[in-house]
Amino acid sequence: GSRLYFKTVFCFLILCTIIFRLRILVCHAKDTPPSSLFLQRTVDAIHVSYFSTLALIECITAGFLLQKFASVRRLSIGAKCNTGMFSYMMRSTEIRLTVLAAIGISRAVTYSFQTAAMSATSVASQLDRFVYTLTCLFPVVML
Repeated sequence: GSRLYFKTVFCFLILCTIIFRLRILVCHAKDTPPSSLFLQRTVDAIHVSYFSTLALIECITAGFLLQKFASVRRLSIGAKCNTGMFSYMMRSTEIRLTVLAAIGISRAVTYSFQTAAMSATSVASQLDRFVYTLTCLFPVVML
């Protein structure tokens, strides 16, 4: 039931992410050298969709993991087993969910306020670069 639902939604969102990324690449290939403001706005809109989809994937994955950890923890309590490990795994997944969702949503929001593509010329673009850095450093911070 829930596993099939998760796999279906996950695969659909991954496919959407791939399509968004390919559309971004196609738009960049069409816009060489960069000249079209309309094309840049289209790329910006696709980027926001791309980042939003990544944040949604992370939320759904973490939600599914939390559901599984909670069910195993309930079974362990019923079997009089030590549930400390499952509690720890649930807390770490909750933290991952919170941080990555916040980063993904922040990236979608801050990217939409950029005025110049791929440059840190305003406060919004500098904030976007900072959030991008958080995204890149997240695996290191979780260690």
